[in-house]
Amino acid sequence: MFALTGNEIPVKSTELTAPQLILEESYNFRLNKKLSLLAEADLDLTFDGKRNTVISSNPVSVDPKLGLELSFKDLFFVRRA
Repeated sequence: MFALTGNEIPVKSTELTAPQLILEESYNFRLNKKLSLLAEADLDLTFDGKRNTVISSNPVSVDPKLGLELSFKDLFFVRRA
């Protein structure tokens, strides 16, 4: 397949991964004996320049995320991110 298109498979390559910091806060609300709701907020911080995120600047880009998880008897879970 590669010979038909003229592409070459690289023999050696270096892959760089930019540093990333994830800050997370969560709180578990006990609704009753069977149900509980876990609320979560995350901030994904990247340090490789401007990205297509909610808060985008040259040194740091921030992508905030919110999520909920409903659990029934700590056996069945439904998540919404």
